[in-house]
Formats: sequence, C-alpha cells, structure tokens
Amino acid sequence: MKPVLTFVLTAWVVIGGAFASTALGQKPFISQEGGFSVQLPAAPTVADGDVGPGGRQRQYTVDRGDCAIVVSYQDNPGLANADATSLDNALKVGQNALEKAFQGKVIEQKAVKLNEKYAGREIAVTIPAAKGLCRGRLFLVRGRLYQLLVVGEPEAVQREAGPVFESFTLTK
Repeated sequence: MKPVLTFVLTAWVVIGGAFASTALGQKPFISQEGGFSVQLPAAPTVADGDVGPGGRQRQYTVDRGDCAIVVSYQDNPGLANADATSLDNALKVGQNALEKAFQGKVIEQKAVKLNEKYAGREIAVTIPAAKGLCRGRLFLVRGRLYQLLVVGEPEAVQREAGPVFESFTLTK
C-alpha cells in the first residue's frame, strides 16, 4: 500500500472514529450485520476497532492503489432518539474529527439525506501531508453512524466517490 493510503487509513482508524455490476466494475457488497448494501470495485477487507469507551466500529476497506474506499458503522445508542439539532451537531463533530485527523481543511460541506429520511453530511477535506483528498458522507440512522470515505489522490477520489455514495442504501 502506498504511504499516502497508509497515512490516511491510520488517521481514519485513530478518529474512529457502501446490485448489479456497473460500467466502472462495481460489485454489490451487502453487510447483513451492518444493515446496508453498497457498490464496491472489489471485495473489502474487514476490521473491527475500538472508538472510545465501550464503542466498537466495523470497517470495510478497498485499497485501489491511488485511493482507498472505507465504509464503516458504529452504534451510538445515545443518539437513537435524538432530535434534528442533536443529529446535526453530532455530524458536525464527525466532520471536525476528520478535519483534525487529516490536519486539513474542509473545502466542501452540505447536508444530505439517506433514503430521503435520515440526516447526513457530505464533506471534502484536504490532506496536506499526502497532497490528497478525503470525500465522505456521514449518516446517523436510529443511533448508528454510517461513514463512507474515499481517500487518496484527488483525481482518484473524485472518480470513485460518486458511485460509492450513490449506491449506498439500507437493507433493514
């Protein structure tokens, strides 16, 4: 793995805290335990990690050489019945954590919805140390945080992010 991706994936783990094939060679990936499906260019590797006191995150990663695609989820029971303001604040915390982890700058941000129902945030963060880019979508669904990140060389990130982001859907 290139040093850029090693840095990016290491930073991502530290902050803790994606049906038919497409023209880009995407293949369906379904996480039964995560309750989602997503189009990915290859089978992901799976890793579990700690994200604070008592918290666990499951992370699925596809290394493309010039970028990495990371789809993860973690449960946040305290947000299961949160109001819209609390959800938005929690998403901003996630955005700020990415910015800090990459020692970069948020260059894009907008509110998005998953299934036209669940609060989300789409962001782009510079990664100065690697001359890279991170594009991400964060969603809070019934107390579960879903994170979709594409990190690496800017051109590769732009190429891969759209198909991953647009294919992500809940299965339960």
